[in-house]
Amino acid sequence: MKKLNQNKFACLLPGILSLVWSARLSAQPAYKTNVELQCLRSTHGNNFRGTSVAVDKSISVPLSIGLGIEYTYTPTHLDNGWNLSNLNFLPVYAEERWQFKPLNATHAFVHFSEGISFMRYDKSIPDSNVPKHTLHESGFYGYAGLGLLWKLGRRNHLLTELGIKSFKITTNNLDVNPHGLTFRMGLAI
Repeated sequence: MKKLNQNKFACLLPGILSLVWSARLSAQPAYKTNVELQCLRSTHGNNFRGTSVAVDKSISVPLSIGLGIEYTYTPTHLDNGWNLSNLNFLPVYAEERWQFKPLNATHAFVHFSEGISFMRYDKSIPDSNVPKHTLHESGFYGYAGLGLLWKLGRRNHLLTELGIKSFKITTNNLDVNPHGLTFRMGLAI
């Protein structure tokens, strides 16, 4: 139960931080804070739930770039014949967003993120007496998606997004590399 409460807190932490950041940046119209909840459906059929916060700066009318951090968790994942449990991912990334011409109060955009992902998980071999052990790894993180922004107020938008994500892009098929389709929903403040 204690582990579950820690994971809930870790999912809420980026949202709390984003409120503090957005209050400081609200006087600077070139900056926008994006707070998102997300669910990755892996190619192995598991759901990875998480949250992210990113601060973007408008470079030109359609283009913004920024930095972000995400926390994602899943209790179990079956990969390469191993039993993986308590999977925690903490990607730190740079991102780019390109907005298309607005249609009334709706804007379509393309979103790319690339960075490094820090991972911690427990690994065990099914039907084995070998005890599970905790691993700490890192790898290249990548995301590409399409989304929509709906205007809620002068500076606030609701956003939804669908894309593909990989927590560890690798050419080694025996690496633990959760990847799949990701749905994101949140606020741009």
